[in-house]
This record gives sequence, structure tokens and C-alpha cells, in this order.
Amino acid sequence: MTARRDNTARTGLEKTHPGIRRTLRRGAQRRCPHCGRGPLFVRWITLHDRCCVCGLRYLRNQGDTWLYWIVMDRIPIAIGLILIVFFGLRTPTWPQALLFFAAMAAPLVATMPQRQGIAVALNYLSRVYFPDPSDKLPAAWPPAAKPRAAPRAAGRPTDKA
Repeated sequence: MTARRDNTARTGLEKTHPGIRRTLRRGAQRRCPHCGRGPLFVRWITLHDRCCVCGLRYLRNQGDTWLYWIVMDRIPIAIGLILIVFFGLRTPTWPQALLFFAAMAAPLVATMPQRQGIAVALNYLSRVYFPDPSDKLPAAWPPAAKPRAAPRAAGRPTDKA
């Protein structure tokens, strides 16, 4: 058996909290960053107060995700501005300019719940890796449901001999 390199022995976080990739994926899927089962949103971008499965309070204080939300929101806009300024993208007519701004705005609006979910996941990660004694995080996420084995048909031979 080969030993694999990881830092779970040093931090001990993987035993009680999901990893960074898994947490960010759960945020993008609009699920609880802690357990991955509870929904983040009541409606399109209206956040639940807590997870209905594990009880995690998504935002400990109102406005906790403002930094992450600004980063997730402003980087795509900055990329568009870089395209305009650095590469000299010019639109000779106003319909082309309108089409360009619509092409930039449509993905931003369409991905708003995923970006807000990632912002909540980043906030959760900051709470995990920089804990506050007054912040009550659930001790361990619920284990994933194990798939049930298909029932054996009567009279089928077993693998054991």
C-alpha cells in the first residue's frame, strides 16, 4: 500500500470539513458548502438563513460575503474592460455597441446564482480555516448516502465458493 501525500494529518480539517474543491463545487451547484445536500437559495438569489440538513448558518453576519461577491462580480467586468482598452475593441455603430454590452451582461446575469453560491462557499472556507470561537459550525458533515447493492435473484450463484 502506498502512502499518499496530503496535509490532512497536519490540519485535521478533512475529517470534519470538506476540501476546498468540493466546497467550491457545492457552492457553484447552489448547495450547502458544508454538507452538499441543503439548498442555498429560496428563490433565484434569495439566500436561506440556514441549511435544512446540517443546520449551518450560511451568513453569520449580514454582509459577510461582500468581499467575495465583489471579486466574483467585478473580475468578469474587468476582463471586458481589458478587452476594450488593451486590445482596442471598437464598435463603429451604436447597435454593435449595444450588442457587445448585451453579450457581456447576459452571462453575468445568467451565472449570478452560481457566483453567489461560490461567494458563500468562499466565506464558509474562511470560517473553517480561520475559526472564530463564537462561530458555531456543525462538527461534521453528514456522510454521503451509500448506494444500496442490487438484491440477488433467488438461485443465482454467489461469488464465494
